[in-house]
Amino acid sequence: MNRLYSRLFFLFFTLITTSLFAQEKEEESKVTFEPLKFSLNEDGSSYVRVLAWGQFKIDGTQGQEDFTITPQIRRARALAYAQISSKFLVLAHAGLNSLSPNKLTKLGTESNASQVFLHDLWGEYNWTKSEAFTFTTGGGLHYWNGINRMGNHSTISMLTMDNPTFGWPQIGFSDQMARHIGLFAKGNIDRLEYRVAWNVPMSNSADVGNTLTEDSYSYNTRKLYSAVGSNKGMSIFQGYFAYQFKDRESTTLPFKTGTYLGKKSVFNIGAGFFHHKDGVIKLAEGGSIDALNTFEGLEKNTITSNVTHLSVDAFYDAPLGNGALTAYATYMHMNYGEDFTGRVSSGDIAYAHLGYLLPPSIGDGKLQPYVSYGYTGYEAYENAGNEFGAGLNYYFSGHNAKVTFEYKYSQAAYDGLEKEDSNVFAIQTQICL
Repeated sequence: MNRLYSRLFFLFFTLITTSLFAQEKEEESKVTFEPLKFSLNEDGSSYVRVLAWGQFKIDGTQGQEDFTITPQIRRARALAYAQISSKFLVLAHAGLNSLSPNKLTKLGTESNASQVFLHDLWGEYNWTKSEAFTFTTGGGLHYWNGINRMGNHSTISMLTMDNPTFGWPQIGFSDQMARHIGLFAKGNIDRLEYRVAWNVPMSNSADVGNTLTEDSYSYNTRKLYSAVGSNKGMSIFQGYFAYQFKDRESTTLPFKTGTYLGKKSVFNIGAGFFHHKDGVIKLAEGGSIDALNTFEGLEKNTITSNVTHLSVDAFYDAPLGNGALTAYATYMHMNYGEDFTGRVSSGDIAYAHLGYLLPPSIGDGKLQPYVSYGYTGYEAYENAGNEFGAGLNYYFSGHNAKVTFEYKYSQAAYDGLEKEDSNVFAIQTQICL
């Protein structure tokens, strides 16, 4: 136990010394961040905006034998979008995720290495001029997601260090890092914001290579049926709708702000859905695993099921006193088929977090303590799971430069894996240009 406390002290000491060091540097030269924006015409109505950000993280986990400290590059991203005219916009986004020592390889190109890859590439056309009603359509590899606000979060402006696992429920099942290839429509009807999309799932899901059984569904329909020239399991429909009671949020980009740091007064109530017809598949009773290489064989020897998720949520972010309050809560009903298990499983999920931005307290920076709670009631497991989190953000210059310290306690049943309860301590620094 003494060793555990010494490691915790080390992590906390790192956070504090980093903050004080940065404060000392700020006194020498006040750090300011200006948007990287390049005008394409004289009045600036056509422009290119460039963003780049990096997140460096250190995890501390108590294992059966030792307290393990693991550094990683959580995210390294670059994004650019061009507002070519009031009608046309195009966006490109690339980067890597979760580069840890275990994923370093000799040349960084091996199959198990964290790779730089394309996250987004999409274009859109705005059909309207009225502010009361807007309608924009587009297509490509995109992030205009359904189900809830959390599934559309920006990774730059989160209140907590990161989304919970179920925040992006289709990663590895039907999409690439929370992105599908497809068509989308977005806009607002007065105070009602909407985004809907039709997408095609990826064929190479995390379940590819798993042998079909009669006992449980597998996210393999698209892979098996595309191999025999069938469109079965090809279409996904998703959407999210939010009524904005106070300040309206921008819909130029899909990325939802996690905390506005007192710069807006926002209160939204939303609802969303995700539907993938015939998304999952299992072997029929008495079915032959060796007869799945034809359409007729698949139809005779397998059973498919729809994947349907529903969610409601609420988001509040507004100045309060000399600081600002941020609150979010969501309920999610997940259906991947009966007793489906995976990184997210069939069942009910509830999640909430709450944070308060304190008045300036260390130099010119700001502190923001927060707490979070998650509940998972997965059908395939006997016990429900709970996760409790607490953290502290220190903002040197808003979301452009910040440090986050976080602790999470997760029960063994929280993610459906057979393991012991876990305690995770983490520090993350972020720089965004």
